[in-house]
Amino acid sequence: MLDYYKDSVNSAFENDIIKSTTDFMDSVMEMGLQSKTIEINTFVKALSQSDFQTFDTVYQIFFQTLQTRENHFKLFNLLNDEKEIRVGKLKIGQILIEKYSQTPLNESEKNIINETNAISQELESETREKNIQLENKKVAIAERKRKQEELKNKKK
Repeated sequence: MLDYYKDSVNSAFENDIIKSTTDFMDSVMEMGLQSKTIEINTFVKALSQSDFQTFDTVYQIFFQTLQTRENHFKLFNLLNDEKEIRVGKLKIGQILIEKYSQTPLNESEKNIINETNAISQELESETREKNIQLENKKVAIAERKRKQEELKNKKK
């Protein structure tokens, strides 16, 4: 069943992913959040690697279904630190910040906010690095084309 999540998320349309997420979270609540840690991580990992990685509606379904502040923060803590899951974990952390940053936070909650900010910085840094690499490739390709044109023109 766990292998199924990635394929079904990747092939879903917007209305499918909303329904699938709602059904998934209903199942999680029925069985208990703690007992579904592997499934939650697998589902969020699939979301993180899909076209729906930043689709707010999906993440809001997590919060609507979980209902309580305790469950909201517990969800974040259940997510592992795999690189492939960071986008989903960041989205969940951002919703936590949005919902609770203006309320008193205990130490555990403050740590989650700090971890969310660290994940955000990591992803931004990686994006900047990828953009630099892309730009360097473009420059190298343009330079190769320019040299080829020079050689072609010299032969004429």
